[in-house]
Amino acid sequence: MNKPGRMMDIEALRGLACLLLVYYHVVGPIHGGLMLGFDSPHRLVADALVHVRMPLFTFISGFIFSMHSSKVTRLGKLLRSKARRLLLPLVVVGVPISLLQALAPGVNKDVSIGAALFSFVIPINHFWFLQAIFLVFCVVGVASVVGVFRRRSGTVLMLLLSSVLFLMPVETTEIFSVSRAIYLLPFFLTGMVAHQFSDSLKTPSRYLYLGLLLGLLILQMYLAAYSREVAIDRKSLTSLAVGFFSCLLLYGVQIKSRVLCVIGGYSFAIYLFHTVFAVAVRLAAGWVGMTNSNLLVLGELIAGILGPICVAIVVSKSHTLSTLILGERLSPGNSAEKTV
Repeated sequence: MNKPGRMMDIEALRGLACLLLVYYHVVGPIHGGLMLGFDSPHRLVADALVHVRMPLFTFISGFIFSMHSSKVTRLGKLLRSKARRLLLPLVVVGVPISLLQALAPGVNKDVSIGAALFSFVIPINHFWFLQAIFLVFCVVGVASVVGVFRRRSGTVLMLLLSSVLFLMPVETTEIFSVSRAIYLLPFFLTGMVAHQFSDSLKTPSRYLYLGLLLGLLILQMYLAAYSREVAIDRKSLTSLAVGFFSCLLLYGVQIKSRVLCVIGGYSFAIYLFHTVFAVAVRLAAGWVGMTNSNLLVLGELIAGILGPICVAIVVSKSHTLSTLILGERLSPGNSAEKTV
């Protein structure tokens, strides 16, 4: 849940990122989710926002990490904390959900039992993010300990180097989502840069940011409609630029929404469990013969948000379950860390 004093605009951005994530997994890729065709407006919107969803999540993680990076003096302590926060839920939650997908009828993507059992190493579905962001924390943790982020120029230089690595046509392994860590790193560092230059970024009018953001989204909608391969290519200059500017522009808009803040306060639970509740609604709709795509999108979106929130509320009553399932510290009164 929300901590007192947490910046409302950052928590609202986290809530927005949750909505975009759940919406995407409800709509799904072209052969997943609700399996909507190219003639569906939901398909157009989902494709247009492909470079906003995960970059925004990662941007927020980088922004909050930058707020505390000066306190990172021991790499081992940081990595133990992130292993508990990310890798423990990856095993305790990710593996069972992957097994459920392998065994349950009516899912769109086949997963073998073997792949599900080793999903803590080989990425399956949205759990790749937990592996990739852990690797990102390894990289920035080392950089923080050696003092790279003590000056703004060091952070900017790392952002430039990570962007070059992002664009390099180098084949990397999918084991433990190494290639996707390379994808996320520039957006994490963008969040760090945004924090370090936050005063300057908030000087222009938020309406200017809003206008530029709308222009960027219209451009993405155009690409999604008329050049889909360019619009959804995640390893391109377009992907890097849209992710970079959309995150900065969304931050500049300074969204203030209590509803989004509440959603953002449960972001980790939503990330872990949203597919379970969305798919449950989809299966139930199939049993009763509901085929209206708009109602299905709305129903699954609501379930994908509210269901995990209920799980988090129940789990939070047990410190042991909070640690195992949500990666929280095993001690009374501690909320979940908010860097992811």
